Amino acid sequence: MRSTVIVSTWPVAWVGGLPWEGCYTLEGDRTTIAGMWTILPRTIPIDMAGFAIALNIILQKENAYFQSMWEPGHMETNFLTAIGLKDPKQMEPKANGCQEVNTLS
Repeated sequence: MRSTVIVSTWPVAWVGGLPWEGCYTLEGDRTTIAGMWTILPRTIPIDMAGFAIALNIILQKENAYFQSMWEPGHMETNFLTAIGLKDPKQMEPKANGCQEVNTLS
């Protein structure tokens, strides 16, 4: 997370009935997000635990906050679009190119 330049992401386990949700990369290029694995159709389909934002980005954006009135399941997408993200492919893949899902046991 400390190496995040703008917004980074990684897969998260046990989300929305799925064994995992989040980014994936292609074998030949682990530095670019190829897509997102999810069950819910959203602009940026990501779980709250699956991303980090560089502090300087948050401090630059006056509208970087969560609103309780947002539709359930869309809070993450609305927050990330409010800071300027338009596509999940703009995020920086972490967790060994989105290949690892870390869980706490």
